[in-house]
Amino acid sequence: MQEYELCVIFPGSKTEQENTETAKAVVEDLLKQNNAEVKFTHSLGRKKMAYQINTQSHGDYRVYLFESEKDAIQKINEKLRLSQQILRHLIIKLENISIEAKIKSLEEPKKELIEEGDEDKQEEKPKHEKTQVTFVEEEAKKEIHKEQDAKKDEKKVSLDQLDEKLDELLESDKL
Repeated sequence: MQEYELCVIFPGSKTEQENTETAKAVVEDLLKQNNAEVKFTHSLGRKKMAYQINTQSHGDYRVYLFESEKDAIQKINEKLRLSQQILRHLIIKLENISIEAKIKSLEEPKKELIEEGDEDKQEEKPKHEKTQVTFVEEEAKKEIHKEQDAKKDEKKVSLDQLDEKLDELLESDKL
């Protein structure tokens, strides 16, 4: 048995309860039919997608961690692809991480959000304690800093200076 992670996007136009029922009816039943043992399910919630899929701009994301035989994955993948209730899905083979470690990583962000909410009520934490930042947030911050640095590097030039430079170029023989 090999460990896998399945991420499924359900239509955002449906309620969370309808998507939960669909998830049980389609995904969980399909995994059971193919002798896959579901170890953990996690709802990432409703999120805005980068682009529309079947006129849907939002999706309800669900993650399933399961064990299955290699032969069953192709059947599961094909059935999910043909399902009308699912916008997109992705099955990933977990090689360098165990299901237990993956579960822990999925649950940690929830704990951080709870702790951040309690921070307002408590005293400030010492500076040596850092909260964990996700990879995506870190990359976004780096990108913002790059854009800010690029704007600082741009030299501000007045219109008079531009006119002088233009006159110099027009008078010279260099083109």
